[in-house]
Order: sequence, then structure tokens, then C-alpha cells
Amino acid sequence: MSLASTIRAGRTMVERQMLDTVRIRRPTGKTTHPTTGVVTVTYATPAVYTGKGKIGTYEAFEGLPEAGGHVSTVQRYRLSVPVGSCAPQVGDVADVTAAPLDASLVGRLFRVTGLHHETAATAMRLPLEEVTA
Repeated sequence: MSLASTIRAGRTMVERQMLDTVRIRRPTGKTTHPTTGVVTVTYATPAVYTGKGKIGTYEAFEGLPEAGGHVSTVQRYRLSVPVGSCAPQVGDVADVTAAPLDASLVGRLFRVTGLHHETAATAMRLPLEEVTA
């Protein structure tokens, strides 16, 4: 079996584990409602990616950064999507729109913090972080 066919077989196996539906969007700015003052992030259309994916922990690491007297908890995650399925950028926002095995993932927002390029990758594994107050 050639290396290329081994990698293709590995990609098929890894993609079978991508049971969630995810969307990656590129922020373009913010708008503020004139009456309520609510700030809403705006995104480019179409989305960078919509399709199958898998959320996992990137590493066991929680940070407690402090800014302006406010402490946040930062948890790192990983989003796996099929190789070649999209061209994300650092700063893109990923959200889970369906998760048949863990409904608590639906609606959570993650920021892409890095990219993944590898010759023989079985998935594109994007480092993410979720920031909660």
C-alpha cells in the first residue's frame, strides 16, 4: 500500500468521527443597535466553511488572563475538519450548529487561534479558544 493510499484511508477513518456540524465565519466588523446599545458582530457571507467537524480538547490548559480588572477563563480546544475543505484564518469564529452526541456544544463560539498545515494530515486540526467570563 502506498503512503498516499494509507493517508486517504486514514482520512476516511477520521472523517467518520466528525459527527458534529460546524460553521466557520469571518468577522467583518460590529454594529451597535441605536436604541438598545447592543453590539452585534457582523460576518462575511458565505461562511468560510459549513459541514462536518469534531470538537476536542487541544490540551489540558486553562488560563486566567486579567484585563482592565476583569478576569476571564480561557479554555483551548481543537476543531477537526476534512483536509482541503476550507481556508480558515486566525481570528475566524467557529460555532457548532448540531452535535448528536453532546447537545451542550450547540451554539458555543470558538475563535481560531492558529492554522494547521501538514503533508500527510488525516484532518485539518485548528486550535481554538473559548473565552468565558
